Amino acid sequence: MNYRIITTPRLTLGVIRECDFDAMMAIFKSDVVKATYMVPDLETREAEINLFERLRDLSLREDRYVFGIFLDGKLIGLLNDTEICGKTIEVGYALHPDYWAMATPRKLFQQSFPSSSPQALTRSSPAHLKQTRQARALWKNAV
Repeated sequence: MNYRIITTPRLTLGVIRECDFDAMMAIFKSDVVKATYMVPDLETREAEINLFERLRDLSLREDRYVFGIFLDGKLIGLLNDTEICGKTIEVGYALHPDYWAMATPRKLFQQSFPSSSPQALTRSSPAHLKQTRQARALWKNAV
């Protein structure tokens, strides 16, 4: 199996493609995503291109866990390692707000990394899932 492409019943995790630039910028320029995900300032086209190219290049590396999250071929988010320490990998993700309700952390991580333990799943808690009462309930039920 090519671990650079992971297919789940609803989503595909894979390499970020050149054609994903606009979708990625829509994600990272969203005010709600910027409030919950560490996004560098993207005030210039050059900054946008640099971020996109860096993430695209990381998604090609075998020693990193950086994937585009795709729904029906459209980039809707990014799943990435935030820290690698020995055999422990902390991951996080950013989703376009239009898709927040469809991808719970448990489903996303279990389908992406089936050998992950429940304890590993609890280490990743995207900030956007803790902001609203409905989201807090979703997060509680997900892990």
